[in-house]
Amino acid sequence: VHGDSFVVRSAPGEGQPGNGAYTPFRLPLHTDLPYYTQPPPIFLFQCLQPAAEGGESFYADGFWAAAELRRTAPAAFETLTRIAIPFRDVQEGWHLSAEHPVIELDGAGRLWRIHDNPGVRDTLTWAADLATKREWFEAYARFRALVEDDRHHVWFGMETGEMTIFNNWRMEHSREFFTGARAMEGCYIEISHLYSAIKKI
Repeated sequence: VHGDSFVVRSAPGEGQPGNGAYTPFRLPLHTDLPYYTQPPPIFLFQCLQPAAEGGESFYADGFWAAAELRRTAPAAFETLTRIAIPFRDVQEGWHLSAEHPVIELDGAGRLWRIHDNPGVRDTLTWAADLATKREWFEAYARFRALVEDDRHHVWFGMETGEMTIFNNWRMEHSREFFTGARAMEGCYIEISHLYSAIKKI
């Protein structure tokens, strides 16, 4: 397990008052913890209390968006695999930062990880020249349009006790605006342990 489990409630808490997850507002699709040098791969997210209204979860396949970008705009794809950008999370107890390309490939050129979180992307203090920034933002806008295309999203509500398990290196996740109390408990695990459990089945 990567760290302890955590509970996400509608009111700010857990020592992270600047984290949008602890509000009732709709969140942008994102991957978690890109400000880690190696973000955790597997995310387990369990519903403790569903919202009175709204709060549906929705997901987008970042690998699909990256593959579609590679097919339709190869230059933009190459830009997002080559240029690393900073991500940062500053709270009372920590200052975490790392740099990643939005689309990370493995040594064979295959899709490996997506690093995409508008809430913690630190491009305001990014020390890159104007031409690099322009190239990156133009490429990212094309990628983001694919991620935000709701024809390729999956939506569902969650009831008490239900859990989602997904690959944080691939899937972008979010939730809709909601009213009333809502509580979710999450934790992250190493992908090697998941593969180990599958092999034992």
